[in-house]
Amino acid sequence: MYDREIESSRCISRLRSFFVFSNRFGSPSSLFSMPSGFKLGSWNWNMFPIYNLSSEVGNLFNLRHLNLKGTEIRKLPKSIGKTSQLTNPEPLPNLSEETSERNHESTKLKLQVLSSVKVNDNAMRCVKNLTQLTCLGIEKTKEVDERAWCSSIEKLQHLCHLGIKASSDEEVLRLEALSLPPPQLRRLHLIGKLDKVPHWFRSLNNLRALYLSWSRLAENPLFYIRSLPNLQRLTLVNAYTGDCFYIPKGFLTLKSLILHNFPSLNEMVIEKRGTQGILNLWLFNCMALKTLPHGIEHLTNLQQINLKNVVGIRAP
Repeated sequence: MYDREIESSRCISRLRSFFVFSNRFGSPSSLFSMPSGFKLGSWNWNMFPIYNLSSEVGNLFNLRHLNLKGTEIRKLPKSIGKTSQLTNPEPLPNLSEETSERNHESTKLKLQVLSSVKVNDNAMRCVKNLTQLTCLGIEKTKEVDERAWCSSIEKLQHLCHLGIKASSDEEVLRLEALSLPPPQLRRLHLIGKLDKVPHWFRSLNNLRALYLSWSRLAENPLFYIRSLPNLQRLTLVNAYTGDCFYIPKGFLTLKSLILHNFPSLNEMVIEKRGTQGILNLWLFNCMALKTLPHGIEHLTNLQQINLKNVVGIRAP
């Protein structure tokens, strides 16, 4: 749809969702006119090549969902602070220092979901003002200060879902400055290298799902999380570099255990007590593993075991 077509469509006052698509041919537009008179609840600019968002967005009082993925937008207009119904702009553009300094009005939004965002120090200081967030997914840039972004995360007391991704495979996620994680945290995704298991893992009392990817830890992370009272799903992707993986007792609520891409793993041992609740066990791309886990008979409630690319396994 072209500008002139949208102009002629302004009489469609009952429109609730507006989608703009682009084939990415041609140069990006500096500004795209906002159709007026609409009571939009959802506005999707996915992959549309624009640099600026019209200030008219502030007139969309019913707007709840704003998608700016793939655009060239780097800052939001101050008028967006008027859209008090907006709860899940997913995802927002890469936040920059300019966004943080000039768009404090946007911190008044009752944002609940903020995902797929690259952040620097200034952006993280802005994020901490979004105190209604329940879901946060961020990719840190290399220059982000550990204390700054850990301090910002601590302010998000309503956070239930947290995802943090390193800027590269070799960058270390440094999270030790986080003294107390958000108390309501239920899902945690960490993607990136870890020097050690964060000490605050033991305090994740409401956590139901933990996903560690490319952590490449030298120590077994299970000793830090086995006593978590509500953990039900544990996914580890290249999270441990040892050749023997020990599953200790204490996992009273764990239902699903997924191990993926453990290239050095050649032995697994399951403790007798405290693992009876496991229903599903997945072993993927563990090419050095030669036998089924020792103690697998202790998983008395096991319903499914899924093996993929574990060609060396034979019955013990």
